[in-house]
Amino acid sequence: MTVLQAMDLAGIFTLLLAASGCILLADWAFFKRRRLRGAEGMIVREPLLVEYARSFFPVILIVLLIRAFVIEPFRIPSASMMPGLVAGDFIFVNKFSYGLRLPVTHTKIVRIAEPQRGDVIVFRLPSDPSIHFIKRLIGLPGDHVVVRDNRVMVNGASIPMKPDGAYAGDHGFSGAELELERIGGGTTRGHARAQSRGHRFRRRCARGPLLLHGRQSK
Repeated sequence: MTVLQAMDLAGIFTLLLAASGCILLADWAFFKRRRLRGAEGMIVREPLLVEYARSFFPVILIVLLIRAFVIEPFRIPSASMMPGLVAGDFIFVNKFSYGLRLPVTHTKIVRIAEPQRGDVIVFRLPSDPSIHFIKRLIGLPGDHVVVRDNRVMVNGASIPMKPDGAYAGDHGFSGAELELERIGGGTTRGHARAQSRGHRFRRRCARGPLLLHGRQSK
């Protein structure tokens, strides 16, 4: 994977911000005084590159700060979150739900809260950080999660479910049975797992680092 492929939008904004800042700094330190000395009282127009840098610098800074520390949009890539979130939908992620991270390096500088069961979270795939996953959190670090006979079990206890009719939409799930699950402190509506996962799944939730972008804004 090349550097450009691995770089996300925050990295691009950071590079543009640094480039425009360097242009403004170099102009102020080396070139602006020369222009003013040679002008002899006349109005001197800044070079076009400096004008662009001066115009773009505050805009890029505001966008970067909002995306890094306040809110960021993400697109639902698949039908795994249906019917609550449909493929192609956009959601806004609260970037300070679990703490603040620096852009590009993703170093956490402020710890606010920990993820809870039932949260809709956006995170990077550990094996390929360029891929973002949008999932509902079921297991916490150290939990034992099993999907057996279309039932989710966490640490040996089955998550309560009750029928909720049939899905009337499309996306290949028309007529699928809907069920309500109580995860954490809330209730989640989803299609029957037989439609999307026909095999047994058993996994112990990893205790290693997981790069969270944040929680879906409500």
